Amino acid sequence: MKKRFHVYMIYVIVTLLIACFYPGEIGAQSAKMFEEQLQTAKEKYDYANWQAETGNVIAGLNISRAILPQLQGMSKTWQKDNFSIETIQGTVYAKIRKWWTAADRQLQVTMVVCPTFTAAKEYLISYYADTSVASPVPKTTGRQLGLDIGTVCYAAPVRQGKGFLAVDFIRHNVLILMRAQGNSGKELAAAARILDSLLAKKKTKGNYSELEEIPTVTRFSCEKAAIKQGEKVLLDLEVDNPGRGELRYFWDMSAGGVNKNPRDNFVYYGGEAGTQTITVTVVNDLGLYDTRSLEIEVLK
Repeated sequence: MKKRFHVYMIYVIVTLLIACFYPGEIGAQSAKMFEEQLQTAKEKYDYANWQAETGNVIAGLNISRAILPQLQGMSKTWQKDNFSIETIQGTVYAKIRKWWTAADRQLQVTMVVCPTFTAAKEYLISYYADTSVASPVPKTTGRQLGLDIGTVCYAAPVRQGKGFLAVDFIRHNVLILMRAQGNSGKELAAAARILDSLLAKKKTKGNYSELEEIPTVTRFSCEKAAIKQGEKVLLDLEVDNPGRGELRYFWDMSAGGVNKNPRDNFVYYGGEAGTQTITVTVVNDLGLYDTRSLEIEVLK
């Protein structure tokens, strides 16, 4: 046992030394490994033969409003809600995850609103290639199991009895990932059909930027053109929200930070000296977003 432990520790030390002195090689190995996983997933799920669409796009759904009436006895697990913006190889995705739970079952629904149908396909196959995903990965096409939903549909049936562990489908540019535990597996197919029927009824557009429900940052400015390090300054942010739904704000900056003051206004505080870029991304509950940036000079 001691010999195994010593061998393991030597391996760990050598790996750390390689990571310190050759970080590029570690990154290249990780990229190569992911590419191999991606290729395996593409072959396993017959990616080359996935249907192509005409290019129409739609807005996503307010998932809670759409599916909650079907969840008898299940309560919303609010702390598990998750809004995020993901950028993969230059393509931006808005991802919204919702979770409901009861004593005997759980249901998780993730909606990824993509700029195109092709992007949705690429996101799904990347998801299947990610070996760190703990939830069950669908094993067969949904249509083989009687699930005629979406343009692309995969499902994982429960081994014994009726129901599904997972149902994933794409309708236009919207990807829905559904995971069930316990008795909610029996309700998964019906819930998936409800979501897909609502998506199918949505008004289509030829381009993402034409979607009428997109929130628009109409004004994003700063009270001052220059501030001192550590100084706080009010940000003037105005958003047109045609969908009237919930908005989430994501911040990215080259230095410094953003928080809210007692009046619920966003405030920037200067970090390192220099010309700093502040970017805000606003996402609504339909998975649509807008981004705006500004520059401010931070003085020593």
